Amino acid sequence: MVSLRYYNVAITLSNKLQTEIIYKANKVLSLYNHGMKNIVFPNIDKILKQLLK
Repeated sequence: MVSLRYYNVAITLSNKLQTEIIYKANKVLSLYNHGMKNIVFPNIDKILKQLLK
């Protein structure tokens, strides 16, 4: 389980859901890195920079 804070509200994710989210995010990032620049999220570069801080 992992607990996150989103707008000062605690959110708890099961390990299964956490794994699924990470898997799908990596899939989207892989598509983006292989040339699909206009997929679901228009600001992936900005999001990635924030996540890597």
